[in-house]
Amino acid sequence: MNGNFKGQVINCGDMIMDVFSSIDKEKYKEKEDVTEAWKTITKSVKKGNSQENLGEKLYSHSSLVEIKNGILLVETDHPAYIQLFRMYERYILKGLKQQVPQLDIRALSFRLKGSAAVLSEKENKKEYEEKVRIEKEFEREEKVLKDVYKDKKINENKEIPLEIIESFNRIKKTMLTKRDD
Repeated sequence: MNGNFKGQVINCGDMIMDVFSSIDKEKYKEKEDVTEAWKTITKSVKKGNSQENLGEKLYSHSSLVEIKNGILLVETDHPAYIQLFRMYERYILKGLKQQVPQLDIRALSFRLKGSAAVLSEKENKKEYEEKVRIEKEFEREEKVLKDVYKDKKINENKEIPLEIIESFNRIKKTMLTKRDD
């Protein structure tokens, strides 16, 4: 209780009102929003092109623990689920950024059920900075690959010059012509 009733006998209604008045409605709403987003996003994970809904398993074997410094700590009941979450981490983060942008979740961290691991300021800051560096490098490489692929597609769509076609035809004709020397 907030201490508004020290040494007084109070009725149950006043006690309930006092307890609920101390709840931060914004924090409660954020928790509700991220929980709903987590459920929606994880349940939407599909395994490759198959119809198997891997997301149902991911959701049912995970729970959210805390958010600190843009890192969401997720608890799973088996190490295999941590590996699966790592495989779909970019997808999940993208979904969280779209559905709850106000929380600015930039990374996921995992722990096994029963462990007391929590997000600490120092370790996760280093881990987060390394992860951001790697993600930026990955995005740069992805952009370069897209540009190269785009250039390749443009070149594929160009017509082959007539002189080259004629040269290939001559080479083809000499290869197919039987010569008796």
